[in-house]
Amino acid sequence: MRWMKDRIGERSSGAYAFRSLMEGGALLVFGSDWPGTNASWYPAERITMEEALEADTVNAAWAEFAED
Repeated sequence: MRWMKDRIGERSSGAYAFRSLMEGGALLVFGSDWPGTNASWYPAERITMEEALEADTVNAAWAEFAED
């Protein structure tokens, strides 16, 4: 994924905008169908480990109507 900015330029600035999405009221829903990354292109968009865990568990269950 480190090639992203070289290939699509400044359009990549909207990728992985997790913090902005959350602050805008979006519910983050993560899944495990893509390898993770430890890269952080935009530090201001970082979320906490707790927020990421919630997006991958509680929020994902809600998104598939399995919250019960």
